[in-house]
Amino acid sequence: MSNSQQWHYTDQSGQQAGPIPTDELLQLIASKSVPLTAMAWKEGMANWKPVSQIEELQAGTSTPPPSPDPVPNPAPTQAPGNIQEPNQNPINPYETPQVPTDEEFYAAAREQPNGYGGIGRLAYFLLSIGHSIAIQFIAFVLNFSSFTESNEPSLLIAFGLLTVSTVISFYLLFSRFKNIGMSRWWTLGLVVPILNIFVSIWLISRQEGWVETRKLDGPGKIVAWIFGILITLIVTLTLISVLFFASSAYKKASDEAEQRLKTQQEQSQSPAY
Repeated sequence: MSNSQQWHYTDQSGQQAGPIPTDELLQLIASKSVPLTAMAWKEGMANWKPVSQIEELQAGTSTPPPSPDPVPNPAPTQAPGNIQEPNQNPINPYETPQVPTDEEFYAAAREQPNGYGGIGRLAYFLLSIGHSIAIQFIAFVLNFSSFTESNEPSLLIAFGLLTVSTVISFYLLFSRFKNIGMSRWWTLGLVVPILNIFVSIWLISRQEGWVETRKLDGPGKIVAWIFGILITLIVTLTLISVLFFASSAYKKASDEAEQRLKTQQEQSQSPAY
């Protein structure tokens, strides 16, 4: 493999980079700076291809045993009258093809057997909804039973169910982060204000192996926009409600203070007996 070969490739953000020699690109692949679903091209190739489909770049992912030198095949003979048609679309070895589109990125990511495991976004959404409904139902049953039984058994049951619920919640979160290729430490982001909104949208919108392309596919973009709009509306309505109640409380306190002042003035002006 010659180091004089110059490769063009796409980085993790999808931008075209290069040209760089083969050895340098292999080092980037081995360090996972360039994922297997990244697209690469060099002079002589017809189109861009995923790194995982280019035999010359497989040394960056493993160390296969050296293959023997291929034996050159003799030139095929042509039968009289069987003339081959010339290539209608000859390859220009000095022209760099266009950077692959997002759809080509997603197709390459789907072709690569990542094996991330965990649970997908649809399963996470349905399981989270089912878990919330179950918690609400259990809370209702415990609240109802507290009126007919002693509180001690209800508290023990509530504590046990809370423990089970916490374990299930962490399992869902860890499995989802594993599926998209993110660190499970991002679970702590759900307790940080503002950041928890973004983390929640990531969990519900990012596809399996998102870390390979760092881009959302079509369904992921739709889901992110829908939940982003819903969360924006909820936050906006909450702020409006808080401002409304705050202004109402301020007006009420102001009216009461004014009324007290008026009463004091009337009492001070009344004649003494």
